[in-house]
Amino acid sequence: MTWSAGLSLRPGSKTSIRGTYGRRNQTDTIEMSGSYNFSSRTQFQMSYTETIQTSQRLISENLGQVTTGPGGILIDPSTGLPFVQNSDQFGLQDNAFRQKNLRGTLNGTRGRTSFNVTGNRESRLTEATRVEQIVYGVTGSLTRQLTDRMTGTASASYTNTDFGTPDGRIDDRYQYSLGTQYQLNRTLSSNLALSRIRRDSTVDAGESLEHTVVVTLRQSF
Repeated sequence: MTWSAGLSLRPGSKTSIRGTYGRRNQTDTIEMSGSYNFSSRTQFQMSYTETIQTSQRLISENLGQVTTGPGGILIDPSTGLPFVQNSDQFGLQDNAFRQKNLRGTLNGTRGRTSFNVTGNRESRLTEATRVEQIVYGVTGSLTRQLTDRMTGTASASYTNTDFGTPDGRIDDRYQYSLGTQYQLNRTLSSNLALSRIRRDSTVDAGESLEHTVVVTLRQSF
């Protein structure tokens, strides 16, 4: 049997809290989240989840939610941050694993500029092998309406991954992205996105450097 029960509270006009507890696959699942509005322009959100997952399920969920943001950059709507289509901060795992994810996000708007800063700590403990992988990460993005027709976006992220393997592999991953979107007319827009990804690793085979340029024309009918 799979079940969950929870409670949602709003102790003040600026604060909301939600929590659930349940059982899935004969183990506990926990979800907690909260938000605080500093003002109408700035908000802080925090969440913690602990559940049983599989890599295949996560990949399916992530791909099904991806949208296109300013500058033609792919966006993960669950975080509002750039989506990394080839991220392997965790190795693919065929077995089920216990996922613990702590995330905090600060976002806001100032005139024509909006910003987002997110920090997270995630661990995945494989049930069969008892190998635990741990990731610490921080991501920041800045979007500005440059003109009536042009929008620019800049983002940067850093992740530290401890794979928990006997070889002691630890990776540091750095990503930088720039993008612009220009509305040529009411139904036609152009996008240019540039990104640089560098991975430093304690294992030589894990090091890499990648540059990507994406040009897109989008016509609506």
